[in-house]
Amino acid sequence: MAKIIKNASGNFLIVCFIFALVVGWIFSGWPRIWPLGGFDKLTTGELGVNKIRIPPKIQEAQAATTGNLVPVLNGGVAGTGWLNTGGTQCAVDGTNCYTEVDDTPGSHDGDTTHIRKGTEVSGLTTTFNLNISSIPDSSTITQINITFVCRRTATAASNMQSVRRIDGALTAFGTDVACPNNTTYVGGTFTQSHTSLSITKTASTDLEVGVRSTSAKAVYVTSIYAAITYTPPSSITAPSSVAMPNYTLGSLPTGYSEIDFSDVVQVTAYAGFTVTVSSTNLTGGGNTILASSVKLRTDGNIENNPTRIPSASCSGFTPTEPATNEYALDTAKNVVTATVGAGGTCNIYPTIKVYISNNLKAAQVTGTLTFTVQ
Repeated sequence: MAKIIKNASGNFLIVCFIFALVVGWIFSGWPRIWPLGGFDKLTTGELGVNKIRIPPKIQEAQAATTGNLVPVLNGGVAGTGWLNTGGTQCAVDGTNCYTEVDDTPGSHDGDTTHIRKGTEVSGLTTTFNLNISSIPDSSTITQINITFVCRRTATAASNMQSVRRIDGALTAFGTDVACPNNTTYVGGTFTQSHTSLSITKTASTDLEVGVRSTSAKAVYVTSIYAAITYTPPSSITAPSSVAMPNYTLGSLPTGYSEIDFSDVVQVTAYAGFTVTVSSTNLTGGGNTILASSVKLRTDGNIENNPTRIPSASCSGFTPTEPATNEYALDTAKNVVTATVGAGGTCNIYPTIKVYISNNLKAAQVTGTLTFTVQ
C-alpha cells in the first residue's frame, strides 16, 4: 500500500485510517465481532477501501414490545392434576395441552378447548413455551405482561396468578385474582405485569409463561398469552475510511497530523453506553508509527472540537466527553459515556492526532481505528 508523492513543496507522508467496528452488546459479556474482509486492489491515485461487515443500523429500534405471543409447546412444569379438554394429564415439554390455550388473543373459544385443574389441591402450576425468536439476541427483556382467561366451577373462590419460567427458574407473580363463577368466562380475563426485569435474551433463552392455582378448588383456563417488552441491543456505524491531512516531512525531530472528523461515528442505543477507540500501528512504505503515537484529543466540552458530541444530535442521551488530554490509543480509550434519556441515535466526531517522526520515508501509511460500543 506504499505510495510515494513528490512535488515542489516537499515530501509528504500520507496517513490514512480504515475502521473496524465492534459492538459489545450491553449486559452480554463477550462482545460480538464482525469479520473483516480484504482490501480492494490499489489503483493509481486510489486508496483501497477495507471491506468491513458491520451490524445493520437500527434506525427504528426502540424499547419494543413483541405483541401478544401464544404458547407453542407445553412447558417444563406440568403440575399433577392439570388436564386437557379430554381429561389427559398435561405432559412436561409435550404437545397435548398447549393447543388448548393458544386461542387468538382477545378471542378465546370458551370451553371448546381448555385446560383444567381436575384435583382440588392448592399450588398446582403449569407452564407453556413461547417462541421469542422475534426478539434480537442480546436484547434486554424488561417486562412480561401475562394474560390468562379463567373460570371456576363452584361458588367458593378459586384464585390464580400468573408465573414466568426463564431458563428453568420459576417465578410467580405474587398476587392472586379470583376467577369468576360462570361458564362463559365473562369477567375472567386478567393481565399481570412482571416488571423491573433484566433478562439478557440469547439464542438459547427458554421463556415460558403459565398459571398457578392457589386455591384447593377446580378451575378452567381457556387462553394464555404474553407480550414481552425489551430493549434492543446497541449498534455503531462509522465511515469506512478517513484520510488524515498530508504531512510535510521537516527537519524537527517530530511533527504531527491531526483531523477533526467530518464524517460521523453514530451510535443507536436505548440504554446508557460507552464508546471507546483504539488504534493499530500505522505501517507502509517501510515505515511504522506506533499506536502509542496515535492520540484521541479531547477538551471535556461536547459542543466544541477537539472531539464533538453535539447535544442536538444526541438528544436522547446525556453525553460526557473525557477531560482535556491526549489519550494514546495503543489501548482502548473512552470517547464518550452517555446516560440514557429517551434513547435513539448519538453522533460523535472524534479528533485524532498522529505524532510523526521526521526521519520517516515519504510514503502512505495506514492503520485501523476500532470503535466499540458497550
